[in-house]
Amino acid sequence: MGIHSAVRLFTNICTLPFYTFLFIFSSQRPCRQWTYKQAISVHIIRLVLSALSLRGKSPPAKLEPGAEGDRFVLIPPAVSSTYKEITRIDREIQPAQTGATWYPHRPQKATELEQVVLHFHGGAYVIGDGREQDAGYLARTLLKAGKGRISHVLSSQYRLSAGDRQGRFPAAMQDALTCYAHLVRTQGVAPERIIVSGDSAGGNLSLALLRYLENYGESLGLKPPGNVWLWSPWLDTVASSKKPSDSAPHFQTDYVVEAFGHWGASHLMPDPSTGVTIHNPYIQGFGNPFATTAKVFIHTGGLEFMANPILTFVQQMRGVKGNVVEDHLSEYGPHDIILLGDKLGFEREAFEAAKAAVQSLPIQTLTAPPEPVWGPSDTIKAAPTIHKTCSPYEVTITQRLRPPKYRWKWPNIILPKQKQPIDIPERIQRVDSVGAMMPRPRYTVFPVHRIGQYLFDQ
Repeated sequence: MGIHSAVRLFTNICTLPFYTFLFIFSSQRPCRQWTYKQAISVHIIRLVLSALSLRGKSPPAKLEPGAEGDRFVLIPPAVSSTYKEITRIDREIQPAQTGATWYPHRPQKATELEQVVLHFHGGAYVIGDGREQDAGYLARTLLKAGKGRISHVLSSQYRLSAGDRQGRFPAAMQDALTCYAHLVRTQGVAPERIIVSGDSAGGNLSLALLRYLENYGESLGLKPPGNVWLWSPWLDTVASSKKPSDSAPHFQTDYVVEAFGHWGASHLMPDPSTGVTIHNPYIQGFGNPFATTAKVFIHTGGLEFMANPILTFVQQMRGVKGNVVEDHLSEYGPHDIILLGDKLGFEREAFEAAKAAVQSLPIQTLTAPPEPVWGPSDTIKAAPTIHKTCSPYEVTITQRLRPPKYRWKWPNIILPKQKQPIDIPERIQRVDSVGAMMPRPRYTVFPVHRIGQYLFDQ
C-alpha cells in the first residue's frame, strides 16, 4: 500500500465521527435497507482491513492450545504419498504439522462423529486462525442450523502466506489435505459424511482441495467429500493481484477494500522457480470449472464487491455435466456474513444462509420403502435395523421392553341438536410413544423407519 492509501486511511479515520452521525439517517447509509449498526459496522471493519493492509504483515502463528484448551489439536502430516504433483511444486514448502479447533467439543471417540464440517477460515490467506475469537460465531451458527444433522465442526489453522513467505502456495493446500486425511484415516469419518466448508479465502482453499481429491483421491484412498459449502468464496485471485483501485462494483456497500485482496494475492503467489502462476486452476477458481461428485452449495452477499464473479462461477460449475450446484443469495448482505454476522449485525441473514446450506444436504433414503410391520403381538420379535448415513442407528436390544401403557379416555361427542355431551365409554383410546391418539389395535403396529430396532412384546 502506497502513500496515497495511507493518507486516505488517515482521512477516513478522522471522519469516522462524522459518519457516526450521518448514518443516523437511513437515506445517508450505503444501503437504505441497512440498520444503523450494519452501516457503521461495515464502515469500521473497512477501516480495520485498510490498516492491516497498510501494515502488510501476518500475525505469528501459534500452535499452543491457548483459550481453546483440549478443543485445539495438533495434526501431523499424512503419509508422504498423500501429497502429489501440485502440492510438491516448491521444495521449500513441505507438509508440516498443523493445528485445528473442534466445536462444540473435542470428540472422545469416533462414534461421536456423525456428519462433520471441515472448515477453512477466510482472511485472504494473510489473517485468521480458525479459533474461538476468529471462527467461533461461524461454527456455532453452523451447529445451530444443522442441529440433529451436524455433530461437529473442525476449523483448520492453516499456514498464512504473509510474513516469512513460508506460507505461500501450496502451504495452505498441504495443510487442508492434512486435515482431510486426518478425518478420514485417523478419525474414521466416511468421506460422504464430511462437509468441506470455507469462507472467502477459505472457499478458495476448499475448492482447491476438492479439485485435488477429484484428480487424485481415488488413487490415494481419499474419496471427495459428500458436500462442499463455499461462503463468499474468493475466486478471482488474478483480478486481486492487479493494482488496487477500489473501483469495483458494490465497493461502497462492502467492507473489503481491494488493497486487502491485493495484499493477499501478492503473497499467495508461488515462487517463480516453480513455473506455476496465479492463473493456475488450483489458485484461480473463476473461469476454471471442473466436474465433481460432491454437491456444492455457494452463498453470496448481494452487495459484496465479489458478487459478480461468484454468481458467474455458479453458472460455470452448473454448465459441467453431472455437477449439482445450489446457491443462496443474501440480497442486502456484504462479504462473508457467515464469519462476521455477529459483528456486522447480519445474524439473521447468516443463520438463514446456514439453514439453506443444511437444507441442501441430500435427504438420506432408506434401503427399503418405509412400511409398517404387521402381525400378532405374540409373534413379532424384532424389526430389521435401518441405517441412515446422516445419523446411523445401531440399536442392540438386550432386554425385553415393557408393553406400552394404556389409559382410558372418555371422549365427549356433541351430536347435532344435542345440548348435553354424550359419553361413549365403549370406545377405548391408546396413547402411543409420540402422544397420538388411536384406537387400540388387535395387532401390534409400529413404523420401522421411525423406531429402528425394537423388541416388542404386548
